[in-house]
Amino acid sequence: MSSSLGDRLAQLSLDIDDKTKTIRILHKLIKEQSDRHSSEAEKYGKEKQDYFEKCIKEYKEHEVKLHNATESLKKKKDLLANGVKTLAEEKQVGLSVVLITILNTQRSVSMSLNS
Repeated sequence: MSSSLGDRLAQLSLDIDDKTKTIRILHKLIKEQSDRHSSEAEKYGKEKQDYFEKCIKEYKEHEVKLHNATESLKKKKDLLANGVKTLAEEKQVGLSVVLITILNTQRSVSMSLNS
């Protein structure tokens, strides 16, 4: 019985050693996996931040382009408004000249008829 008890103790010791080695291997695998996940999460966070910064930069560039285009259109609008105003003034002057010419012609005709 003591021989079988000794054998059992030896087997139990071997089993404990095997389980201990298995636990160490599992702990090592868990740590490696955890490190890998941590590295991937860090990489993802950096990529996300880089993408966010790129989007902000592009937004600001487009905002500047839009502002410049808007300012250019405002200047063109003002130039056109001034051109329309000038044309309206010139039209009014032209109408006045035509009216004066008509009145002068009427007077001349009237005077010619009266003489």
